[in-house]
Amino acid sequence: MTAEKYLDKTIDELLAEIDASWTRLMETMSAASESQKTGAADPQGWTVLDHMAHITAWEQSVLFPLVGKRRHDALGITEEGYKQDIDTSNELIRAQTQGHAYEQVMSDAGQVHESLVAAVRSTDLDTLWKSIAEVCPGDSASERPFMEILMGDTAEHYDEHRDYIGHILAA
Repeated sequence: MTAEKYLDKTIDELLAEIDASWTRLMETMSAASESQKTGAADPQGWTVLDHMAHITAWEQSVLFPLVGKRRHDALGITEEGYKQDIDTSNELIRAQTQGHAYEQVMSDAGQVHESLVAAVRSTDLDTLWKSIAEVCPGDSASERPFMEILMGDTAEHYDEHRDYIGHILAA
């Protein structure tokens, strides 16, 4: 993901993109039956609920730096676990929510999403365009803008996993 496509966006425009993608994801979730949400899985063994819990964890990892906390704490994994390859990190994250009820996963998703939207709304564009290293101290030495994390782990991430969920539901 490159952040350049967000250069001329206001906070309201960024939030509109996040909201539109979130709405598409929620529509996909609403179309699934209870058995599809908990029983069907992709080839890697992830259920629809695993994907939703995953989205929530990563969305929370965007929220935490905006409120002065570390990303790996949002994910419920150690700093070492966070620095592993993404597939290993994702499996560590997934293990925390496997077997959670649909109501819990969706409630957590809604609460984290609302908190993130509120945090972004109260943040200024200058902060969102700071480097990842500045917004996430001790997290990364990356000079890329935090905007990449914001949009990559929200709007773009919702659409990516909506596609995965759609494939599970179509099987």
